[in-house]
Amino acid sequence: MGVLARLFGYEGKIRIEGTTVDGRSFTGSIHIETYGLDEAELKQKLKSIFFVEKGVRIADLRIVAYT
Repeated sequence: MGVLARLFGYEGKIRIEGTTVDGRSFTGSIHIETYGLDEAELKQKLKSIFFVEKGVRIADLRIVAYT
């Protein structure tokens, strides 16, 4: 997917901020490769990934910057 993401999608780091359902806030950066996703779909996928990988439910997620 690396070549397709570079040609037709986005490949790089994004900076995110958000809050969990229990009120804790967080910031961070993630390296992503996307193809055919808009920003709303990307946010939903990231929320799912956080729940599966860390067991944390995200209430609000904001993409602050694409770097």
